[in-house]
Amino acid sequence: MIVQILAGAALATTGILTIILGALFMISALGILHRHLVGLLLILAGSALLAWGTRFFIKARENTTGGLRKQLLDLAEKHYGIVKASQIAVHLGKSEKVTQIINTFLQEGTAEKRKSGNILLFVFPGFLKRRTCETCGKDYILLTQETTCPHCTPAPGHKKKKPVTVS
Repeated sequence: MIVQILAGAALATTGILTIILGALFMISALGILHRHLVGLLLILAGSALLAWGTRFFIKARENTTGGLRKQLLDLAEKHYGIVKASQIAVHLGKSEKVTQIINTFLQEGTAEKRKSGNILLFVFPGFLKRRTCETCGKDYILLTQETTCPHCTPAPGHKKKKPVTVS
């Protein structure tokens, strides 16, 4: 990983120097066509090296502990504080480093581990969004923008029973 970061930085630096060399060729061309072409080619090659090195550098930084930690927190924020283990595996992969970061979150208290049936969930209380129902006044957790109040809205297939009257 450090090698990738250093390689990306070296490619980007080489690209910048190549662009500068190409610019110097263009400046000193004095109307000579082949110098203009060489300068233009150097600028294009330098731009490609700069773009490639920057991309290499950014990709390597995303795989560092800090980068993976940030990606996991972004995922938790995107999913309103409740993330399935399968979502983490899809977005960040299954690696020892990801497991270590999740365990760190659990130890810090930033996340909680829960199970819902056979589904392993990680709950990030800092990202749980609450809404107060305008009808009944109770608070409920917002799972999506369209989440309705579970107290007012009966579950699908739920039928209201007639009240029992005592005579």
